[in-house]
Amino acid sequence: MSTKKATPGLHPALDLERITVRGKSLRHGQTIGAATLALFLAGSVALSAETPLHGKWMREDRNAVVTVGPCGPQLCATNIWIGETSWGEEVGDRLVMTLEQASDGVLTGEGYDPKRDLTVKVRLEVSETQLVSRGCILLGLLCKTVSWQRVDAR
Repeated sequence: MSTKKATPGLHPALDLERITVRGKSLRHGQTIGAATLALFLAGSVALSAETPLHGKWMREDRNAVVTVGPCGPQLCATNIWIGETSWGEEVGDRLVMTLEQASDGVLTGEGYDPKRDLTVKVRLEVSETQLVSRGCILLGLLCKTVSWQRVDAR
């Protein structure tokens, strides 16, 4: 019987010490950090400038603030402030998103993290003041849901 401690935040069946993505080894924290960022960013859909997704958002743990807006023909979520416990995330890291309107207030698609060369399946539920992002990697076996609060006035 193993005495190995479970990784916080992961179901014991998904307790992976290291994950390799496209030949690059990521520590658990880096993977979750990348997934969290990728969860949030989404992209090259014809979303109007009036979508409630655009603007500044603070993560529920208050350790990250991102701005969501156009980046060329796509939509990007870019870190503009990072706290101490954000698993290797840095100011300027971004998620480039390709999203489709799934239903009223729900966007689905993919987010690409160019820093980590990582693509994440994304689902965003957005209102004027709240955003719930869910990102999945490893064929949907490793997912994380994060809540965000708008920090700019609309």
